[in-house]
Amino acid sequence: MTQRRKTRRRPVAKRRVAARPRGDDDATKNCVAPKCGRPLYARELCQTHHRMFLDTGELQPIRPYRPRRTETIKFGGLRLRAEAANHLDELAEQRHQTRTAVMTDVLEAWVRRGYKLDD
Repeated sequence: MTQRRKTRRRPVAKRRVAARPRGDDDATKNCVAPKCGRPLYARELCQTHHRMFLDTGELQPIRPYRPRRTETIKFGGLRLRAEAANHLDELAEQRHQTRTAVMTDVLEAWVRRGYKLDD
């Protein structure tokens, strides 16, 4: 059997893309998809429509942003009331656990007790 020669691959030259100067008007432009007012990301589309176009080649309507409650804060990827977030922080400190571990314990306790969401 003959041996194959090892060939060295030449390094691929990185293509430089010149930065397009942005004017003040670019900051106020919105996505060109119908009924979408989200800010531009690429190819005159918002990030969601750009990803959709790359994946499917079509532009479908997307659901609008859900309005956030003003009395909530961001906590471990969730939006909770400040009292609940403070209580979970205290539990995490007492148990020497992370926020995520405490939230997992709370959710698992709800399931064990038979907690059901309204359908």
